[in-house]
Amino acid sequence: MDRAISPLFGVVMMVILTILLASMFVVALPELFDLGLAETNAEEVMSGGVGTESQAAGDDSGSQLLEAAKREIVFTDEQGALFSLRTDRTIVHYQPPEAESSGDWNVEGVGPKKIDFDDDGNREIPYVNGSNYLKLIDENNETQVLVNDARKNLVAVGSWGNGDTIPTWTAVYYAGSSGNRLFRARLDSDGNAQSECIADISTGKFVAVAGVVDYDGDGSTEVVYVYKVDQTAKLGYLTPDGTSDDDVGSEECDAPSQKHQPIRKIADSNGYGTGEPSDFDGDGTVQAPMLNKSSDPIFELVTHDGTAETLTENGTPKKASIRVADWVDNDEMAVVYVGDGETLYYVTASGERVLLTDADGDPIEVDADQGVA
Repeated sequence: MDRAISPLFGVVMMVILTILLASMFVVALPELFDLGLAETNAEEVMSGGVGTESQAAGDDSGSQLLEAAKREIVFTDEQGALFSLRTDRTIVHYQPPEAESSGDWNVEGVGPKKIDFDDDGNREIPYVNGSNYLKLIDENNETQVLVNDARKNLVAVGSWGNGDTIPTWTAVYYAGSSGNRLFRARLDSDGNAQSECIADISTGKFVAVAGVVDYDGDGSTEVVYVYKVDQTAKLGYLTPDGTSDDDVGSEECDAPSQKHQPIRKIADSNGYGTGEPSDFDGDGTVQAPMLNKSSDPIFELVTHDGTAETLTENGTPKKASIRVADWVDNDEMAVVYVGDGETLYYVTASGERVLLTDADGDPIEVDADQGVA
């Protein structure tokens, strides 16, 4: 009897022990599961939070808008009103407050819409009105005066300086109304306008500023300007090297680092047939778009040493400022210009000449003297 019960007792004890162990595992399982779930959720929340925050900040759509803004074409009409053409072919009309009484309708010099100078989220267009006032205006028609002695012609925006003897300013670069000096103007951290002379010229006159870019490929930006001597317009550029702080911003404002291009001559009338230099074909060489001075101007792309590449001889461009842009957003750069009928065209690297139209398919009439920026 005792020997018969003993095996049964062993089996029962094994069953009880198994049940106890299983119960302990079941009790512990939810806690283990919650711990794993909590860790997984933390990773998802962390990753999702960053993504949500990034999207809320508009990184993707914002980048596209910024790129589109870079490609906006700035122009005026024959009445001197200011506009920009977006890549979706819509046109923005800028209307400064009290424009009729202040003379701002008579815009006689423009620059590109590239920089948000006052950090309000809107890029501004620099322009010069009929009274030589250089101003900034955004799409909300918020207008700010920078100076009152700018030459009525093409201006440029960008950052220039060496961070040492010449402070680096993100500013509007322009020719003074007398033509004897180049200047730059900006808004300081308090929103107040600042300006200073950056160069003077002993022979001829500064008449326009085409761009602020690394034109000669040395890793620092240059101020690319148009100067006129003996009734001939040419390109030159100003580097920040070798110019002392005593020169920049001073009364004398000498700039021994000016470098001229004596070879190429720019077609000109009331405006000047050039614009901001750009890497036109993506080969790393920066070239200035130019209409050469001839009876029938030819589109050229000109390097800092004066070497010219003919883009096309097609079309009848007006002698006014032109603009390089990836207008159709296909990574192919084109030169935008004022053509037949004082309307906008662009010409591609292959020589194709295309009429620019607005969202309704109509040609865009502009002031041929001003051109585009």
